[in-house]
This record gives sequence, structure tokens and C-alpha cells, in this order.
Amino acid sequence: MWLGCGDVPCKRIADLDFEAPPVSLYPTDIPSSQTGFVVFGDTQRTSWQECIIGREVNDAATETLIQAVADAKPAFTVVVGDFVFHGADEEHWRFFDVIAAPLRDAEVPILPVVGNHEYWGSNDSALENLRARFSRLATDTWYSDRYGALGLVVVDSNYDELDEATWQRQAAWYSEVMKGFEEDPEVKGILVFVHAPPYTNSTIVSGDDDVKEAFVPAFCQGSKGLGFFSGHAHGYERFMRGSNEGCGDRSRHFIVTAGGGGPRPDSLRSFEETGNKDLFSGQTPRPFHYLWMMPTDEGVSVEVRGFQRGSTEVGLLESFTLEY
Repeated sequence: MWLGCGDVPCKRIADLDFEAPPVSLYPTDIPSSQTGFVVFGDTQRTSWQECIIGREVNDAATETLIQAVADAKPAFTVVVGDFVFHGADEEHWRFFDVIAAPLRDAEVPILPVVGNHEYWGSNDSALENLRARFSRLATDTWYSDRYGALGLVVVDSNYDELDEATWQRQAAWYSEVMKGFEEDPEVKGILVFVHAPPYTNSTIVSGDDDVKEAFVPAFCQGSKGLGFFSGHAHGYERFMRGSNEGCGDRSRHFIVTAGGGGPRPDSLRSFEETGNKDLFSGQTPRPFHYLWMMPTDEGVSVEVRGFQRGSTEVGLLESFTLEY
């Protein structure tokens, strides 16, 4: 008999019965149409070891979320890292290919952000698995793009996995890209996507100091930074950082969107502990969720759409606007 988390059995990935499609590239080219797009993260499966110590298994929630994203018909989706638990293990990626089938079938382009779990195991094998699926990562694990009036910047927050020269090369590239978008009159706003959050109240991870040092200043000090999106913390959080907190001449949004199925923390730290005031007042564990992002003349309208464990009914959790 398997041990289990509630009514969900603990099974190693190798003991799951699934038939994966052939390995192939996911579409990654952004269309020119100015329709809504989606951001979500942390779809990694709970490991067998985590399960036997009582952490929740959310395979069903991940399937519900991905189907809901596909049904929403976004122009593209940004996945802010931790697609899988063990990035060097091909079987973990084959399982992701199965649960991501609705996105592939709907031909929804995926912009990948590399998470810490993507590097687990041999880095060479991990990058081989990534690059077999995402052409955006063929050369570097960071890149940028445009979507209408929006500049999109994807960075790799895994300082411990990149040697110092590579990290500094990325940091120099980031500064140039941010400067270029700031100087481009056709760009009205910049969105940055990273895996490790600079700010979080999570009890399972802390805010990442390397991200704060390397990527937050250029986002804050320019005039066009709208939203800084991250994953990693297995929940949803929304913070505003203002001029009195070292973030330029106006408040900026920092959003954690890590509700794709990774086992969630039962509690969050308080403002008194972290100095981070979470603007979302929903219950904990935070719902599984994705962000629906709609460009408008005023900025980007954001709807946080989610559901509780055991449910398949996706509803609106909150909404706000990232204003130009």
C-alpha cells in the first residue's frame, strides 16, 4: 500500500502510468495581435520524498489550471519557472509534456523562465531537456521580446548555477536591454519575469538578495517598469515598493505567481517579520491560480484567476491595473 497525502497516493514519477508524446519544441513566437496573455509558475510535481512527510500532491490541480489557461485562449503564456521537480530527469519532463498537452494542442506559445528545479541534477542534462522543448533557451537562459507597447524581459535568477562570468554577462545584458526599452518611444511599459522573488512572505523560501541586487534597481529607477513577476514561493502575493523603499519616483508592482501545483506553505510570515506588505488578503494556503494580462491604453489590466484544492471552478480572486 502506498503512503499518501490525504486521499492522494505517493508515487514516484517512474511508477506513474502515462504515455508521453514525442519530445518536440513548444511554440514560442509571440503573435502580433494585442489580446490577453497569461503568467503562471511552479507546476513541478511533489516529489515522493515530500509526499511521505505530508506535503500535498496537486497533480489534479495542475491539470485543471493548464486546461483553464488553454481554454482562455491567450496570445501566449509566460511560465515563471519550475516546470518540473527534477530538471535533469527526462521522465519528469515527459510527464510535463503530458499535462501540458492542452497548451500544445491549442498552439499557445510558451515563454520559459528557468527555475531552480530546472537545474536539479546534471546541468548539462537539465539544459538539454530545456532546449529540446524551448528554442528561446538555445543560446542563453535569458532573453527579451516585445508585445505591442510592452517590453518583456526574462532573466535567470539561479546565481548558484551560473558561474560568476556568466552572471555578470547576464547582468550587463539586462542593463542594456532595460536602457534600450527606456529609450524606445514605442515602448510604454516594461515587464520583468524571473523565478526567485526579491520579496516574499513565504515560510518555505526567502526573498532573493542576488535578484534584488542585479535586477531590481534598473526596473525601479527607470520610468517604464510596470510589473516584476516571479514564482518559487508556491503561492500568490502582491507587493508595492515606493520611493521610500528604494524604488524610483513611483510605486512598482512585485507579483509572486507560483500557484501551478507545487506543494503550498500552510502559512505566511507577517509584515512585522519581513517588512513586505502583501496587498492580497486571501486565505492561506493561497489558491492555485494564473494571471490574465490584458494590454489597454492605460497600461495592463491584471485578473488573478484561481480555485481551491479539490475544485475545478476557476473564479476571479482580485484585479488591478499596471498603469503606464
